[in-house]
Amino acid sequence: MKESTIMQIHQQQLGNALVQIMNQSRHIVHTIIIILLFIIVNLIVYNVQINLHVLNGTALMILIQLNFLKQNARVINIMIKNLLDVQLVHHLIVQTCQSTYTQSKLGCTCTIHQYEDSNQCLNCPIECNQCLSSTNCIECLTINNRQLSNGQCNCIDGYYPIISDPKCQLCHQFCKTCTGPTSDECLTCNDIPNIEKVGSTCRCPTGMSYQFTIQTCSSCHSSCLTCFRITIDGCLTCNSTLNRLLKGLKCVCAPGYYELSNVCTNCPITEDPSLSECYKLCNNNQLIWHTITCSSCDTGFQLVFGECQPICGDLQIKGYEQCEDNNTILNDLCYNCQFQCPAHCLTCDLLTTLPCPDVCGDGIITGVEECEDGNTIQYDGCFNCKYQCQPQCTKCIKGLCFECATGGWYIDPLITPWQCKEKCGDGLIIGSEQCEDGNTSDTDGCKDCKYFCRIGCSSCDYTTKKCLSCALPGFVLKSYYCENVCGDGLAVVDPSGKSIQSNVMMAIQLIMMVAVALVNFSVSQQLFAQVVQIIDVKICATGYYLSDKKICIPICGDALVVGW
Repeated sequence: MKESTIMQIHQQQLGNALVQIMNQSRHIVHTIIIILLFIIVNLIVYNVQINLHVLNGTALMILIQLNFLKQNARVINIMIKNLLDVQLVHHLIVQTCQSTYTQSKLGCTCTIHQYEDSNQCLNCPIECNQCLSSTNCIECLTINNRQLSNGQCNCIDGYYPIISDPKCQLCHQFCKTCTGPTSDECLTCNDIPNIEKVGSTCRCPTGMSYQFTIQTCSSCHSSCLTCFRITIDGCLTCNSTLNRLLKGLKCVCAPGYYELSNVCTNCPITEDPSLSECYKLCNNNQLIWHTITCSSCDTGFQLVFGECQPICGDLQIKGYEQCEDNNTILNDLCYNCQFQCPAHCLTCDLLTTLPCPDVCGDGIITGVEECEDGNTIQYDGCFNCKYQCQPQCTKCIKGLCFECATGGWYIDPLITPWQCKEKCGDGLIIGSEQCEDGNTSDTDGCKDCKYFCRIGCSSCDYTTKKCLSCALPGFVLKSYYCENVCGDGLAVVDPSGKSIQSNVMMAIQLIMMVAVALVNFSVSQQLFAQVVQIIDVKICATGYYLSDKKICIPICGDALVVGW
């Protein structure tokens, strides 16, 4: 049998043995070791010279003679074919990491939201974005209304946690800190004028009601003892010493009294048809004078202070009643048998459906609204009734920015509220910046990170950094500045001190002026222009060309007659 055939058989047998061994392997490290052993055995069988080097006690480096690779290319191809057996590939793909680990470029690792413990990856607590253990958070998300404190992601002031929800929810507007959504679950109260805390409840004092638009506790209407709003129809209880009683949502004068200058005054004994308040309702829907005794009422009515009043809560709508829901809950459409809705509802009647839609801009924080600032300005802390900071802000808490870690930006604490501003001079063109030149010069077209035209340019397009007109004769437009022209018969100096060595030219002008004054020597404009040309000439007037010696010389043959 030929040697090449024997070699092929041996290779095939070795390959099959490899696959059988690898099918029984349980870890990718085992697979790699088997592949290395396979290669080494093949090389030893065919007397190939190999050098093994131990690297750091773990890795093997195999140096194979180049002539072996050249002479045994077919053998190597057979080895590769065996290694790429379908069963082997399936083994390498499927059996990678343990169940709780994730395959990555770094190997089997835990995800960013996990921590490693007892050779397994465990999920961080729901409130943590990253953690070291189940009790030690290292990163919290401000979008979840949380902040890091002593290894815990706690809700920021004004929010409370919910089990199984990473996002903290908004407290009642009376609460600065809380355990739940109502004003009866406050830990501390907000800084609201006249607010008081009774137990775990933050509320306005007796005789006051909260005004949403000005965010303060204000006095009830003079007719009310307690109230839910400060208007005349917002009463909850009445002051009986003022001879008033509650009818629906108003404190009206009791039977035998009528309203006079906001005071309940005794009705006269003699009947007076002009005093309608001095009549009272009796049975059969009769109105009788207050001095007449009423002894019975119709169904759905009861005697109160000698007059018939509808029974609120009997599920019958009688007399001045508007609705019946048989409860004493505020803001549920019906209270004390009168239509009564949350303050932000635009209507409150039989056709009103609760909850009323939030009206952003009405000054009242309701529903899913977080804030109300009465404008539509973006990035001022509140936009579309949601807290909002600039996009560059990396730590936004209730519309206030405390950190700008975005590249090229910094936090400016001198502005209230703090704002992210572009860091001019850092080489990054961002935000409202137009340019970055890393200097404070105002002659290079960029100043304070904005396009800037040099002195001497009377009109500038700051959006394109282009000078539109020159302030002085003897200059022509060039990009963001005006450049003086040699050969136009005008001796001028660039006011910016940049063009054609202006300082030197000014010195020459001064010297020549002194010479003229001293010796009465007449110097022509042409002579002065030639002196200037010697210094540094860049542009010549029409009809001239610039020589190697930087002198403007008339162009012969251009049909223009110009002088020297």
